[in-house]
Amino acid sequence: MASVTLTMEGLAEFKAELLRLPIELRAEAGNVVLSQARAAASAIAAGYPQKSGNLRSGVRTIKEAADQYSAIATVVSASPHVLLYERGTKPRAVRKPIVVKFKDGSYRRLKPNRGSMPGREVFVPRIQPFREGMYLKLAAIMRQAGLDVQTFG
Repeated sequence: MASVTLTMEGLAEFKAELLRLPIELRAEAGNVVLSQARAAASAIAAGYPQKSGNLRSGVRTIKEAADQYSAIATVVSASPHVLLYERGTKPRAVRKPIVVKFKDGSYRRLKPNRGSMPGREVFVPRIQPFREGMYLKLAAIMRQAGLDVQTFG
């Protein structure tokens, strides 16, 4: 049996080599990609608070496809306010001043400052381990097929 050596320096080369794998290995690789994406989506959803449930229910995998040529799975968070939660906000002030009457009978016009909301990153820190795990599992599949795979970093 001839031996094949594969040295990857980037993801593009890795994808190109995956396309050259036999169909059985592609099917196994497709299962790895889809299962890692679904597991990542579950972990991300668990990281969001349960107040209204919108953040959790917005996390899903889309574009799930695995055929003889490729495997695609995209994890998204489609909640309308996910960016406010993940990135936070700047200090906010009320645009229109309000008039406040005090007990001594005096009035003041105030523009209350609502402060800023700090960002709470959930998506990226939780998906990274699953992406790295996917790459390691795909490399293991290629090693089982007799390919020499080196992973870096």
